[in-house]
Amino acid sequence: MMLSKSIKSTILLNTARSFSRLQSTAAASQVEEKVEPKKPRTEERPRNQLTSNLFGILNDNYNDFSEYFEKVRVAFENGSEKDKKNALNTMHALSSRMISKILDIKDANKAEVPNSIVFKEIVKLLVDNKILPAGTFNRYMKSLLAEKRYMAALTFWIENANYFKSTPNAFPKLRKKSEDGKIAILDQIDPVVERDYYLTGLVAYLSSLIESKDLTIDPEFIKLIFGDKKPINLYRFTNFVERLEMDKEDKKTIISLYSDLMKKSFDINATESLKGIRLAAIDGKLVYLNNAITNNLAEYKGKESEIKPETIAHYMKYLNVAKLYSRSIEIWRFASEHNIPMNISIWNQLLHAFAQLEIADSGKKVESVWNLLKRSTTPNSESYSTYVSFLMKSNQIEKIKELLDSLKKDSPELFDSSLKCSMIELLLASNKSAEALQLFKIYQKQPDFVPTLIVYNKLLSKLIASKNYDAAQELLNQLLSNKYSTLNPDTATWTIIVDFLLKTSAESNVSQDDIISNIFSIIKGMESSGVKLNNIALMTVASNLLKNNETHDLGIEFFQRMEKSGIKLNATAYTAIITAFGSRGDTTNAVEYYNKAIKNGILPSAFLYNSILKAYSLNPDTEATRKFMKEIKNMIQSDPNNQRLYMNKYTYYFLLLQGTRARDAGFVNEVLEDLSKNTDALSDALVRILGSLKNNGYTIPENLASMTKE
Repeated sequence: MMLSKSIKSTILLNTARSFSRLQSTAAASQVEEKVEPKKPRTEERPRNQLTSNLFGILNDNYNDFSEYFEKVRVAFENGSEKDKKNALNTMHALSSRMISKILDIKDANKAEVPNSIVFKEIVKLLVDNKILPAGTFNRYMKSLLAEKRYMAALTFWIENANYFKSTPNAFPKLRKKSEDGKIAILDQIDPVVERDYYLTGLVAYLSSLIESKDLTIDPEFIKLIFGDKKPINLYRFTNFVERLEMDKEDKKTIISLYSDLMKKSFDINATESLKGIRLAAIDGKLVYLNNAITNNLAEYKGKESEIKPETIAHYMKYLNVAKLYSRSIEIWRFASEHNIPMNISIWNQLLHAFAQLEIADSGKKVESVWNLLKRSTTPNSESYSTYVSFLMKSNQIEKIKELLDSLKKDSPELFDSSLKCSMIELLLASNKSAEALQLFKIYQKQPDFVPTLIVYNKLLSKLIASKNYDAAQELLNQLLSNKYSTLNPDTATWTIIVDFLLKTSAESNVSQDDIISNIFSIIKGMESSGVKLNNIALMTVASNLLKNNETHDLGIEFFQRMEKSGIKLNATAYTAIITAFGSRGDTTNAVEYYNKAIKNGILPSAFLYNSILKAYSLNPDTEATRKFMKEIKNMIQSDPNNQRLYMNKYTYYFLLLQGTRARDAGFVNEVLEDLSKNTDALSDALVRILGSLKNNGYTIPENLASMTKE
């Protein structure tokens, strides 16, 4: 629909148009060429007869495995050698679907045959014809590991090692969507599939030691697995193993074995060691991060002098990234106690830690560190930027002005992009948004100026708040066109964009559908300009919309459009949707999205299914809950080592809450009986509920009765 002319930039509809203009400017300057109308897209069948027949086989329905396997076998038997030789590239996707078809048949027939047994029928044909893709190989290996067939897994890996070494096309290539929407295949192997190939071999070898009851590692065998590749660092290995469907105790054992092996050749200053710390911080693995640093430093007990200052700075930096500021300060003390030289990077990280730490007298602490830093070394741009950010946070505007004026005069070479952004933030904090925008534009003319995302977000927010929509649109278009390749919109950016849309749309009577369309026009424009999208940020914004009654429906549609656009939702997103429906008493949609989450690969967990139980506690349906909990208990029984599935205090809280609201005494008694067998799940809130139930005449199981409060 057309937007009101009174608002020049109603804005996001125009944003999509701006993008079209940006992309077509170059073409407009060319000599006009005749463009043939596009023909309707039709489903193209593969030219290769073998793969064509296999695609056809996948479209049929089967009553049992034998019929499916026979058709696949005949297709290979009748396939020409040329077709087989040229089938490998297609097999990356095709063989995955062939394996998935087995699982469909298995589910339809409720067959209890192990996956590795039925997978082998397809895998053997791929091996015999030398067209086994690495992704399918990894999948088969994981099925063997899940079934504790460790020696079989190792044997299979060794048997195919030469094939993968001599067949680089067995590994899929990375793909990238081009500006015209076409998928381009890059000349680069997918690093995840390649890494999983080596990791399955490593896990198979270490697991085989458990099976043979001899836990002695042969380092030469590890070298044989990796060849000329560097061994996987402990963090990546642990991450990989934890995601495998394997015996819990066996997983602990092989992680311990690999950890011991890594310690023997451990170099605290090595790039691979430092990389593991960085990845742990970025992935939010805080316990692993803290333990890894503690263990690494312990390994160098008595030889602390060999630890480089750069390593200490690296540890402090990523502890700060993980917001473990107190631990970062402890690392500085460790370096100080062991006379490790303090470089400017270490001092900067110490200053950053104290600047972010929420403690009493934080201002005095920061000032003390700042003065100590200046006495010990020469501050650099990062030092000043960190200090100014703290002053900004504590609203010391005059002090910032004095410092920046002095710095521009005495040390102009230190006045980099970060400090220029501080000048802009200073004006914004002083409610001088027009001056801030003017200064921003001046700096933009300087070739070395790169603004921070923080200043972009603050400037956008101020412009929108003051209804300066034209200037806001101009800034937004810069983000859309990837003017600064280092800037990728975060949660704050998307929150501002949605706020922008809601404000301008309210003034122009734009429909909810148009708002969503405009958001996804922006997303499409950013993708075509090479802006890296932060899907987690998008999901967070959509989740926040769900929590507000006025924007609830917009949040639901936002998520639905994300799904249609191929953005894979995570467990947190699905939980937000389920909770949103549940809070409105819509248990039908809540359960539908729970089932959709499981179908789309979200691992079931108490975190996820408790959101359904919360919905039922608000809109009781004890019979439906009984059926739901039966499914949960069946999952727990089939995977007893998966702690994520275990019922916890919230599970019982929502169940008891529902039973009492429904006045279903039988249901309450069933939950109490279950809780009596799982007292580890007790919490103070549950104990209070038990006391209340007891006072209202419910019979509390004996082992719980002693814990109730009168």
